[in-house]
Amino acid sequence: MSKLKNPKGAGRKRKYDNPAEQTRLKKLVYLYRERNPSGIIKISHLVRFSEEMNKIKPDEFPSTYNKDVWSNWGREIINLANEPITIKIVSELGDHHEIPNFSDIVDKYMHDKPKLLEHLLTCENLLHESLTKNNDFKLQNNILEKQINSLKLEISELEGTIKKYEKMTLEMAHHSGVEKYRIKYGLKNQISVSKNQKAFDNLDDLHSFLDPDLTLKNNEEKNSLKKIVKEESPILANWKKLRN
Repeated sequence: MSKLKNPKGAGRKRKYDNPAEQTRLKKLVYLYRERNPSGIIKISHLVRFSEEMNKIKPDEFPSTYNKDVWSNWGREIINLANEPITIKIVSELGDHHEIPNFSDIVDKYMHDKPKLLEHLLTCENLLHESLTKNNDFKLQNNILEKQINSLKLEISELEGTIKKYEKMTLEMAHHSGVEKYRIKYGLKNQISVSKNQKAFDNLDDLHSFLDPDLTLKNNEEKNSLKKIVKEESPILANWKKLRN
């Protein structure tokens, strides 16, 4: 907290207008709150507490502080300590939220109805705001889900159309190689028989038509295997010579 100004106005510095005394006042408030975690801290409480700590730890707290000292030099410290406890939460998106501790609010202001209502109304407004945002998110989510389902249906229909066109294209290519179909449907020959003779002869096998290189590779592997089987091993040939 920033250094407090002289509450009495301009003039010589007061006894408690120094860092050491301010530190003692803060420490007394901290210790009192530690012993009394709930409820409102009053000036009268700290007057008695400062006297108690002066007796218990005179070296640490060599002075006592009356109500005027607390009123003039410790009020901001007391007000800060009396603020309701909040719980800080970080959302998945990285947003920071502070949730008021309702039991602490009620406990602190149970005898001060206007103050209690002030804090509770703030919490109520936050709750309504959160519910409104949640409903908006649900509505947006429902709209997006409908759009996703619509797109899935559209994609499915397009995939079906593509398959139909693929089938039609294959049929046209197949028929274009037959003269009577070229005459009947006015087709142009889409397949060069001289270049794709193997694929044309095996059009029922779609793999040979759609990927002739793969078919050629498979045929080469088969021929290579046959060649290996036909070739005699040197050991077997030598054995035949010895037998003869």
